[in-house]
Amino acid sequence: MKKIWKSGTARSLAVAVAQLALMATARADLIDVGNRTIDLAKVGTQVLIIGAVLAGVAAVIYGFNLMRKKAGDRGEDISVGRILTAMGAGCGLIVLGFVIASVNETFGATSGDVGKSLF
Repeated sequence: MKKIWKSGTARSLAVAVAQLALMATARADLIDVGNRTIDLAKVGTQVLIIGAVLAGVAAVIYGFNLMRKKAGDRGEDISVGRILTAMGAGCGLIVLGFVIASVNETFGATSGDVGKSLF
């Protein structure tokens, strides 16, 4: 038995078999990494959509709060431009959330993704 492993051909064959086994494992790991990257991109898109819509709603509520304060006792401190900026930015973020959701749905999102299930 010692004599077989001492020959160069048998050693090369053993190394080749080991490399093939490692390559098969590495290929499976590489496919798994690719699938996880795709899943991470889907989750990132969902977070982006939900974050944009929530930030937009918060900005619109902030704009309404500024309107209430301007009508009340702090009328001189708050400008109309500040109110319109908050409301405009909030509406823009809400629209951005819907645009991202529709683009996500257009480019291959399934019905289980946020493109259909959130809205």
